[in-house]
Amino acid sequence: MTMKQVATFICAVILICLDITASQALAALVWGDVTSGYDTCFLDDLGNGYSEATIWLSPNNANAASNQDSFISRAVAVYRYSESGYTENIRVQSVTMNGTPSDAEMNLSGVTYYYRNPNNSHSWSDSSDMPRVVVVRMQSHFLASWSGIAIGMGNLGSRDFVVDKKGLAYVQKNGGEGRCNIISNPLADIDITVTAPDWNLGEIKPGQQSIPLSGSAEQLCLKYTGSSVAGKQFIINATNQHGIKNNSYLMKHLLNPSQEIPYGLIMNRTVGGVVVLPNSYHGAIELNAGGSTCFIPTFITMAPENLEPGLYTDVLTFNIVTKA
Repeated sequence: MTMKQVATFICAVILICLDITASQALAALVWGDVTSGYDTCFLDDLGNGYSEATIWLSPNNANAASNQDSFISRAVAVYRYSESGYTENIRVQSVTMNGTPSDAEMNLSGVTYYYRNPNNSHSWSDSSDMPRVVVVRMQSHFLASWSGIAIGMGNLGSRDFVVDKKGLAYVQKNGGEGRCNIISNPLADIDITVTAPDWNLGEIKPGQQSIPLSGSAEQLCLKYTGSSVAGKQFIINATNQHGIKNNSYLMKHLLNPSQEIPYGLIMNRTVGGVVVLPNSYHGAIELNAGGSTCFIPTFITMAPENLEPGLYTDVLTFNIVTKA
């Protein structure tokens, strides 16, 4: 993206980078019928700083899950939730399948999957549909903000990784006598494309200033298949190049980074609804059903008195994820 140079007065050019985690393309990742169901789920506090989640599951034959070749191992991922229901992949102490522990892990789009190397015959490398018991042990503090976790299954092959399209097994304390609830997988493919401009705020005055950019060319727009977002809420947030102070982004002088301007961003949806950034509370919003959602940006700047004139810039990286 280009940067517009403006001299002699305080100005700002906000550049956008985009990180759409809901639509991130993954090499060799496919979706298939990894399991036929999750039968029983329990989550127990062991009283020693650790908790265990136990699920009984019925896998499908791995070689038939998605015409998978060269099956290596079953794989398990574990998610916890923040207070606002935001999914977070976590590292756990151990994962066992029919009593055999995993001994390796791999990362797919920020999600850690635990599996076992095929060094001998065991339940992890068994491609049959024989029922399994998976036990996940984790530190109990992971459950402090939300007393439940989700467990996802996959099949690791030599040329691909099959994610269970059935979803995740949601396990919670006192969760209805062992009942397993199935929820959507955060890795589910949602094809979102983004149209975003470079934003030039022009001259910024001392004190608080509201700078609306109402032209159609200034809008940030998301495009997608309407059916892919139906019934889902999305958390839109952004990180930035120069950091956050007192819940405000910072833009800095191009030549003297000690000079900085705090700012926030309000994105008004063209058909109603608003996203306030930074989105520290992980507020969620539904996207329009018609296949696109556009936002009109308004910047709120708080420039100190006696600020050095010049070009002030920042880079925003937008993150869009589904809310659990």
